[in-house]
Amino acid sequence: MENLQEFTSTFEATVGSYFPAKQPYSQVHVLCVHWEKNDIFPISEIERLRACLEGRYGYKAATLALPNDDTRELRLITEIVDFVKQYSTVEDSLIILYYAGHCGRNKDGLAEWAAYIKLRSQPGLC
Repeated sequence: MENLQEFTSTFEATVGSYFPAKQPYSQVHVLCVHWEKNDIFPISEIERLRACLEGRYGYKAATLALPNDDTRELRLITEIVDFVKQYSTVEDSLIILYYAGHCGRNKDGLAEWAAYIKLRSQPGLC
């Protein structure tokens, strides 16, 4: 997608109809998560998404780059908990988590995020 207008049009045509004309939430906050190092390079996608959500819908958005080391799980949990604590202070608030990366099932059938597609099938690796 070349520009914000094209991105916005595509977003509205595909998922925009799921959002009601009048927001039932007093505040909406989005946390966009990606890996610091990865094979899909989602930064421009996230920037366009943030611009659309903030400019068109008035949502507040933040970005989290996950480290590619053993601290990733603790960092993710800590950041999500802090994000929810900070932005769900009102009962009618909405928190959206957007993940830009690979995902598959681990040996227990649970979702496992990965920075690189070739490592997705190897549990515990990113």
